[in-house]
Amino acid sequence: MNRTPEQWARIMPFLVSHAAAVHIMDEAQQDIAELVAETAGLPSEISKLRAKVERLQAMTAITAGVGDGDGNLFVHGNYGSIKRVQAMVFDGEALRSRLLKYEDAEGNPQPLMTVAQHQEITDRLRGDYWGR
Repeated sequence: MNRTPEQWARIMPFLVSHAAAVHIMDEAQQDIAELVAETAGLPSEISKLRAKVERLQAMTAITAGVGDGDGNLFVHGNYGSIKRVQAMVFDGEALRSRLLKYEDAEGNPQPLMTVAQHQEITDRLRGDYWGR
């Protein structure tokens, strides 16, 4: 079919954009295929790395006493877990001393502390603070 120059002028932008879109799609499919090939071995590499981390964690774990030094609390784990337990123990001791400041000899809240404050401290000392 013979087209006039005006007809070609109308359809040429469409043909050019269509050809460009086809070229872009071909490049994208090629990029996807390359990415799939490059990442095919990643799951096994990740598994190997996880196993190595677990092995190293077991090798670097230590047991340490935490708390006030009375020898009643030992923690086995890495440095971060031991520091966390130490922080919990020290926080509990601070809460206990704070509570003692506001109780009389019978353990009743003093007027300086509201019932809500007293309940919060008692709950934290009972273990609610530790997530139990």
